[in-house]
This record gives sequence, structure tokens and C-alpha cells, in this order.
Amino acid sequence: MFCESDNATLADLEEFVSANGDITWYATQTGGDVLTTSTTLRDGITYYATSTGTDSDCESSERLAVTITLESCEFPEAFSPNGDGVNDRFFIRNL
Repeated sequence: MFCESDNATLADLEEFVSANGDITWYATQTGGDVLTTSTTLRDGITYYATSTGTDSDCESSERLAVTITLESCEFPEAFSPNGDGVNDRFFIRNL
């Protein structure tokens, strides 16, 4: 999961993808131009990854689809446990 304010890129996403060899990213399931790892992730967009084997230059025949969900990871500016129902609990979402 990435926060909207992270400005995450495909390089950040790549840390969560396991592959034997190099990963290549595409914007489409078939064909299309190669995306750079500096491409900024956008909410709701699906990116497609292939792997190139370490022993050869052959690219995998199927592309792994990864759809991005960017979360709002804002933190409350105040914590006031005074029983008024506003910011009475300190809770960090997505932790």
C-alpha cells in the first residue's frame, strides 16, 4: 500500500514483486512501450510486469497485472481525549 503523498514510482512497487531476473513494466497487457522505473504510480491504474530470466534474455510470456490503490494517509492534527467524540482516540489508519 502506498499513500497519495508518497509520490511512489514503479521502482518502489518493484520492491514488492518477486522475480527471477530483471523486471520490465508495461502500461498494457500486450504490446506497448516499456515504462521506466521512475514512472509515478497513479491510483486505479493497472501496470503489467514481466520477468527476464537470469540465464537468458527471454521475457516471460505472461504479464503480471498490478492495480494500484493509493490511500489517503493523513494524520489528525490533534489528539484530545476529553470525551466530546472528536479526536478522542489516537488511531493510525493502514498501520
